[in-house]
Amino acid sequence: MAQHLDNQPIREAVFELFLESAAPQWTPDAAKRVLAKLPAYGADEELIQEFTLQFQAGPDGPITKQIGAQGRIRRWDVRHQRAVQVASNMCAYNVLRPGYTIFEDHLPDVVDVIRAYLDEVKDSKIAWVGQRYINSVFVPDANVASYFSIYPELPAPLRGHRPFALQVQIEQTKNTSVVINLSFEKTQPPGATYLFDIYARSIGDPPIDIEALRNWHASAHEEVRKAFAIATTEPLRKTFH
Repeated sequence: MAQHLDNQPIREAVFELFLESAAPQWTPDAAKRVLAKLPAYGADEELIQEFTLQFQAGPDGPITKQIGAQGRIRRWDVRHQRAVQVASNMCAYNVLRPGYTIFEDHLPDVVDVIRAYLDEVKDSKIAWVGQRYINSVFVPDANVASYFSIYPELPAPLRGHRPFALQVQIEQTKNTSVVINLSFEKTQPPGATYLFDIYARSIGDPPIDIEALRNWHASAHEEVRKAFAIATTEPLRKTFH
């Protein structure tokens, strides 16, 4: 059952779609048309440039070559709690805490963003779709394994909050893979905070079909819920209520 947590651990939720390659018909005007269909996200605009560098070691030392740049436009709502991102090869819907409530509240917005984007790139092939939940979790004592079932049970002398990162594939169905990343973030006496990142990604070739993509997000989120339950323990879940 969907539940609203009084003490939400979520820091950010991301719902994304990536194409196999940049859409050839993508232009600044195409981006404007997509964003015009999403008027709730017009309070603030950012241009994000991503540069790819290639490094090569030779007898004269390292050589760097800039491969190119990908530009993404990100627009926020008036509260700076929700945003959309569009580029020639992707679109995304982002929700920051405290704007995130439960998944079902945000699914219509996810569908609206995907629909507006695919109207412009409908002849392109989708590489994958995904949903990611970045959580910041406070662990009150040194026995971390009593809060995360995926954390190894260390001998008593080794217990404590120490730099640590772990990646585990929790669930896989015929069209979805769910991976959890758990990593130490910082000491926060008397305990510490950990980043608990859950990522569901499509397997295979997602269709360019709005209803099918909506259904994927709904079924993938059920896998996310199961992964959350598998990876956490009852003492930790109690701290979220």
